[in-house]
Amino acid sequence: MGHALPKTEYATASSLSSVASSFGPRLSLVRGGVPRSVDFDPGAKPQSAVATREITILCLILVGLQFLDFALTALGVSHLGIEAEGNPMIRGLMHLWGPLPALLSVKFLATLVIYLLFIVARQVKWIRAALRAVIALYLCAAILPWSGILLGTFFL
Repeated sequence: MGHALPKTEYATASSLSSVASSFGPRLSLVRGGVPRSVDFDPGAKPQSAVATREITILCLILVGLQFLDFALTALGVSHLGIEAEGNPMIRGLMHLWGPLPALLSVKFLATLVIYLLFIVARQVKWIRAALRAVIALYLCAAILPWSGILLGTFFL
């Protein structure tokens, strides 16, 4: 009365390697009863390496923008006065501490935040998009305005 169930065999990487090219660069295999995705492109970089490189580049761009903004702000404030600073918090610190100590403190804090974002970005996927947005915002709200003001001051 009892019928024996047929034994189920799973495909392995070695048994499917000859037909892998017909399925494209990725092929799902079952190993030990668990589906796995196997990459047959030996030159492909793991996603985490690509993401880490992008995070590194974005953070370095932000640090570079901090240095550029420091230089532009210091130049602008030295020629036009503290009131030329558009950020009221930084302007207030400049009145309390002086332009250079305030700028150095703010840029140090910003660089520390960038470093913390660099550390956390490997675990939080949306930080890469946020870093891109901050770069665009920083260019539009800090670098371009100071560049325009200083170009107008020195060359017009």
